[in-house]
Formats: sequence, structure tokens, C-alpha cells
Amino acid sequence: MDDAGAVLEELVRGSGYRAVTLDRLLSQTCEMVGAEAACAVVRQPDEPGTGIVAAVQGLEHELIGLTIDDMDSAGTLVIRGGLQAPIPPPNGGRGRLEVDLEAPDPRAGSLISRAAALIGIALDQAKVPARLATSIIGETAELATDLDDRGAYGVPKEAEMEVARTAADSLGLSMAEVVEAEIATLLYPLGELARSDTRAPSLRRSRPLPPARFAEVAAETVMHVPGLEPLATILRHHEEHFDGSGGPDGLAGERIPTGSRIVGASKGLSALLFPSRGRPSLTVEEAFEHMRASAGSHYDPAIVDVLEVSLARIRAGLE
Repeated sequence: MDDAGAVLEELVRGSGYRAVTLDRLLSQTCEMVGAEAACAVVRQPDEPGTGIVAAVQGLEHELIGLTIDDMDSAGTLVIRGGLQAPIPPPNGGRGRLEVDLEAPDPRAGSLISRAAALIGIALDQAKVPARLATSIIGETAELATDLDDRGAYGVPKEAEMEVARTAADSLGLSMAEVVEAEIATLLYPLGELARSDTRAPSLRRSRPLPPARFAEVAAETVMHVPGLEPLATILRHHEEHFDGSGGPDGLAGERIPTGSRIVGASKGLSALLFPSRGRPSLTVEEAFEHMRASAGSHYDPAIVDVLEVSLARIRAGLE
């Protein structure tokens, strides 16, 4: 890839992706916890006792901009019932994330809290000047490409991004979700930074780091790139398995974000189609035999089916 920074900037700017950051974070939250609706209420800096509804998911769009007179009320602000989590900026309370969830599973609270933290980061980073944000985005893409060139995965990124785009297009996803699949495919090699983790040297010498740790490092890196905060969720969960046996959070089925399922399947297919670390490449037909064998356990069967049906298009991009 000649200029990963330019490719990423074109994806972000051309799609207007940065404008829908909060919407995407709410949508991902609802997907992971099985909620029907969510909203983010942000405290007014000039009137600390009041807030404004900044984004909604599954609710009337007209609610955006609604003024909340009592931000410090112990009750709900917009959604009646469900779960709440504070939106934390570096200092003080920024606002509240509310999720309409009647019967949460034990992991819902931590997932919602993590989403609220990402919303806080996104609100802070929205103040970063456009020129600086563009520079950070470009540097991040170049870092991922440098890691890839050093043999992190050994797969041509243009081909792998085409696989992800094919899956997202064929599933009829929104433009934002298609862009997420492409960007996450470009950036997941950032997880290779886990190899330089100095906190457990004895563990690194005794056995390789688990894939979930690579996913976490990629997410922790991308969450600090202005405008790409939702990519942190996609990257964190792209090593989850459809049967719940993956990590880092053991999500299963459709509770794994759609973008994560696409990236995971595309990554797996590309690894089979291209030689890497002494392993020979397979034909497209052989690769799909392996993918079908892992459908329902490792990969989402629907995405494997979409990739297989799109065989001719993928082959045109890869061969």
C-alpha cells in the first residue's frame, strides 16, 4: 500500500464518518447488549445543572437537542428504566449514557461503562483542530502499515480491505459500517504493538500472546485517534468467536459487533488465501472449505455465506 495515511483520510473524509461518531457508538452499544434504544446526554459547560441530548439510537430523532433541566437528578433523564453510566471526561462528570435494557446479562454493565468512556473521549477529541486530527489519523495508518510490512500478518492490505468491503456491501450495511469494516481491516495490525508490552516479560518468553491481547492493544491505540473512537469497539472484539469461545470479553453470536464479525472473517479468509510465515496459500475453493468448517464456531455463518456467494467479486480483487 503506497500511502496508508492518504487511504485512511479519504475513507474518513469522503464518507463524512467523523460526523456520526456518537451515533455509531450508541448503535454498537445497543448491538452488544441487545438493547432497543440508547441516548447520550451531555452536560452544558456554561450551565452545569443542565444538559442536552447529543445523540440517540432507537428513539425519535427530534429528541436530539432536547434540554434536560436537572442533570443531577437521581432518576432517569430520557429513558425510563434500563441502565446508566456516567460519561467521564478527564475531570468532573460530563454527562450520562442511558440504555433501554430490561434484562441485562452480567457483562452489560461493563460494556455500557466502556461505551460511555469512549463517548467521553470522542467529545474531548472533537475539539482537536482538523489539521492535527488529519495528521494523527495519517500517522496511525502509517504505523499500522509499517507493522504489517515487518511481517505482522503478511497479507496484502488492499486485498484484505476488498474482502471486508465485499462482506459489508453484501450485507446491506450503512455507509458508516462499510467504512468501519475497511478502516478496521487496515488498522488491526496495531495489535502487534503488544509484542513490546513490558509488563509480563516472563509470560512473553514462555508462550505467545493470545489474539485477544492483540485486539485490546489495537483498540487502546485507535481510541485516541480523533474521529475513530468507534473503531476501538470493532477492533477490541474482532477476535471474539461466534460460539463465545473467543476474547477478550467472551461475546457470542449477534452480540459481537457486526464490524468485528466482518473483520474477523475477512482476516481469516485472507490468511488462507496468502502465504504467511512459512504456510502456503490455498486456492479460493480450499479456503472456503476451511471457512465453512469454522462457521458457527469461529465465524458468523451468515458472513461466511456472503463471502462465498460473492466469490467471483472477491476473486477479481485478489487474483
